Amino acid sequence: MAKQRNKSHKPQIALSTKGRHHDLIEIYNAMNWQHFNGKILVRITWGRKLRIPKRKHQSLRFGVCYVEECLIGIHRALDRSWVPRFFVEYVVFHEMLHLKHPPRRKNGRDNLHHEKFVAAEKKFPDYDMAMCWEKDNLNRLFFF
Repeated sequence: MAKQRNKSHKPQIALSTKGRHHDLIEIYNAMNWQHFNGKILVRITWGRKLRIPKRKHQSLRFGVCYVEECLIGIHRALDRSWVPRFFVEYVVFHEMLHLKHPPRRKNGRDNLHHEKFVAAEKKFPDYDMAMCWEKDNLNRLFFF
């Protein structure tokens, strides 16, 4: 998901890229060279460790891309031994796509996942496998 923030309120963020099980810099560099010819210039970090409250309709934002700050944050729920690297790669790839294919205005609203974005996203080599893994493991990711 891409977000825009007011640059005047830009807090300094200490980047945390080396997780217990996944190294975001390594994954980012691999995705950047494999899919973007090294042209996506962005900082990346694990998000803060948060407790996820139980809700009737649970959702989890795996990543966020702050376009104006050139910053990608990845949820720490993905830094577990049982989360496969291909899934973390997919999430990083997805967030990087927000920089290549920025939101389009439609009916007065930002459309983050427009047709061109979705078509590019489906070109991820393990897209189908990532979608299946997410569907099969989403509930498990809620327990931090």
